[in-house]
Amino acid sequence: MSQPALNIVQFPTSGGRVKENRRGGFVALYRSIRKDARLSIASRRALWIELLCQASYEREEVVFMGQRITLEPGQLTTTYNILGDNIRDDDNRAMSKEAVRRRLKFFQDEGMISVESHSGRNGYLLITILNYTAYQNVSGDTLPDTLLDTSNASGGAGLNGISNTLPDTLPDTQNNHITITNSPKGEGDRLPAASDEPQQGNQSQSQQVESQQTDNPQKSRCPVTAIVALYHRVLPELPEVKMLTDTRRKYIQARWNEKANRQTLDFWERYFEYVRQSPFLMGQTDGSHGKPPFRADLEWLVRPSNFAKVIEEKYHA
Repeated sequence: MSQPALNIVQFPTSGGRVKENRRGGFVALYRSIRKDARLSIASRRALWIELLCQASYEREEVVFMGQRITLEPGQLTTTYNILGDNIRDDDNRAMSKEAVRRRLKFFQDEGMISVESHSGRNGYLLITILNYTAYQNVSGDTLPDTLLDTSNASGGAGLNGISNTLPDTLPDTQNNHITITNSPKGEGDRLPAASDEPQQGNQSQSQQVESQQTDNPQKSRCPVTAIVALYHRVLPELPEVKMLTDTRRKYIQARWNEKANRQTLDFWERYFEYVRQSPFLMGQTDGSHGKPPFRADLEWLVRPSNFAKVIEEKYHA
């Protein structure tokens, strides 16, 4: 029995479509978006890409809803209905106004965008993608290497805003430790590497954070929900966080704000990966006096004394 021929769709290399694409320009979309816990939901990812595509690349004046508006790079004017109409499901149904509103609110809470709502008969939204230029003004040696930092709202959380250039050197990965920062002894946290394979993007981000390392780091917006999502993804065997209580939220925020080098999702992913290497913390050792084995949970892992002991390798043989 003959096999059906495969219809391979190829992108055109010439003609009207290519010319149209070139006139419309492009945006930088980093592959690390696939690992960003905040964008794991398809509708959020679709909306985020829509915002990137609509944002102005350079300063320009536009007329929207009968009003002349000056847009800075990374800004766009739109409405809930326009965004919803551009994001449709398999049945060609537009995303509802309320659904768009909820997702934009999520992006705001995660420090990825800011939104100004202009009401009235010709009302509109002015959306700013924070730290847009650091990612879109790319050339040769100025390529940022990760999307996962959410350092602070004003500095461009949601897109890594610590540095827009590649570091000259990378941390040493020849031994069994990865240094989260190259600051003097005692200032940075050291976590054993999750694997022996170097991860250039993550290490570059760590060195970028070095420039902000201080004894009293400035408080920044902590992406609590993204950290919880990382905990669930990296440590699915440990107890699930079913309620994000105020106590748990405050513990996470406190650990985030204690040191600048902890203010990346890369650090927290490595922290959870390191927890995973401890049989004791994972509940894989015998309990004492006939009791069930101990298993760490998120609240336990972010309590100040426990967090310090994990960093200091107290629970790793």
